[in-house]
Amino acid sequence: LAASGGGPFPLRGIMSQHQQVRRMGADTALRICADQVITGLPSALKELVENALDAGATRVDVVLEANGTKLVEVGDDGTGIPEADHAALAKRHATSKVRSFGDVVAVQSFGFRGEALSSLAALARVEVVTRCHGEPAAHLLTFAHDGTLASSQVAAREVGTCVRVRDLFCTFPVRAGELARRGKAEVRKAL
Repeated sequence: LAASGGGPFPLRGIMSQHQQVRRMGADTALRICADQVITGLPSALKELVENALDAGATRVDVVLEANGTKLVEVGDDGTGIPEADHAALAKRHATSKVRSFGDVVAVQSFGFRGEALSSLAALARVEVVTRCHGEPAAHLLTFAHDGTLASSQVAAREVGTCVRVRDLFCTFPVRAGELARRGKAEVRKAL
């Protein structure tokens, strides 16, 4: 590389002016980190199925629409999610399994980092329908891209949870296009 920025890899514009070091905005950091947890359809399905198994599910149903580009849905007959946990469900690092770093060595479940639903919410439109034993009805929860609970309404469902991920990578148009282009291959990898 030539110092002038010539040659096969021109450097014009890159570091030509000193840019002050500053923290990224929380939204930008969340989206970049989420893109590292959910790298494609296989990782999205893996995280959701592991959540179902961690909830004690004996049955897990998976539905894909348009090879997962329009809808990824994982339903289970697990324990459901108590209403007290609804608001924290898609928040970053929110987990029921770890309270301190020492708990990490004792975790006997698939997931514990509290990243799956937060990452999916940052990358897609996420709905959760859940009901615990003894509750008179289920709740349909929708989440904003930052993981905050956007709405909660009464719904019909048996005990368990169904997570619907719509328009995976809608916040990353290039990644969404790549998923659409490679949809069948992504489904094969996920299976």
